[in-house]
Amino acid sequence: MQRVVSDPTVPSVAIVNASDGSDGITHSVEPYSGVLARSGYSVAWYQCVDYHGRPHVPEGGVTVRGLGIPLRTLDMGVNRLWVFPHRLHRIPAETVLLADPTLIGIAPSNGRVAVLVHDLRPLTRFSDRYPTRWMFRRAMPRLRQVWRILVPSASVGRQLSEFGIDPGRVRTVPETHELGYHPEHVTESLRRVADGRETRVLFVGTDREYKNIDLVLQLAQRLQDRAGHRYTFTLLSRLRSATRRRIAELKLRNVRSVFGVDRVGPLYDQSDVLVFPSRYEGFGRPLIEAMAYGLPILASRIEPVVEVVGDAGILLDPDAVDAWLGALTSLEDTTTMERYARRSAERGRAYLPDRFASAMLPALRAS
Repeated sequence: MQRVVSDPTVPSVAIVNASDGSDGITHSVEPYSGVLARSGYSVAWYQCVDYHGRPHVPEGGVTVRGLGIPLRTLDMGVNRLWVFPHRLHRIPAETVLLADPTLIGIAPSNGRVAVLVHDLRPLTRFSDRYPTRWMFRRAMPRLRQVWRILVPSASVGRQLSEFGIDPGRVRTVPETHELGYHPEHVTESLRRVADGRETRVLFVGTDREYKNIDLVLQLAQRLQDRAGHRYTFTLLSRLRSATRRRIAELKLRNVRSVFGVDRVGPLYDQSDVLVFPSRYEGFGRPLIEAMAYGLPILASRIEPVVEVVGDAGILLDPDAVDAWLGALTSLEDTTTMERYARRSAERGRAYLPDRFASAMLPALRAS
């Protein structure tokens, strides 16, 4: 592992990440690096790598390798509990920003350690990975003592307080993106829907049960042969074999899946509506990415999503398929579609990088 030497005259932040390049945590942490660097901070990126990891190491970043045990869950647990903390006991930076709570043992010698808590799903009924649940439970007592905790929504902050976290340590920093702002897409999409009698529906998310991808497949099935209007569905997700079998069983000709794209912007640009039927979220990054293009949003009526979307989308019970179907087909009326598209684009201004910087930079100051 190479060492990063900071200029003592420049405020410094070290970011420690252990998620893959395609993981939502990595996408959420990247803007911190960019904004801090543009704001005059010396920024170092430490990328911790497990045996099965596909690391994201920015230029000049430091790679910290784990033991490389072939068993994924064992490798992850051993590395986060012992190996990475041993190798990153002391980091030459004023502030250390840990990308998630499973890294809580890193940099104990640094006085100013901040931890990003994207959500508390491992501690809820939606948890589906025992090792992560165990590591979160182990991290909670130590989380009560760190210098600062950054959360993407007030909802996550309230959940933390239920676990005994002092609200005074918590700062809400809504996520951002680097897709730019494209309100002109609204006009292009409306023309496409009106002239072509086709709606292109986008789903973005991991293929895990709480993301509720099956609802999207049910919508696709019921709209596959709709007279007078065509619906096509794009799933930006690494689909499990069970989901692929489900698509085959339903004989869905109007569904395609993509994964591993270098740039997600073109997918939003080529779409007309975002469907987001998740049963649990801490924030919901695809929501703000869709807003950057003014896509009408159909999303679950759950607390963090309500906080992010406000009245800019149609919020629905995640299990009410008929309601989703009615909402989606209502957008065939271009007047209705334009109303929600304009709301989405306007709401999207709140999640641009300048707004993110105005929330994030004060959160990492000493006071």
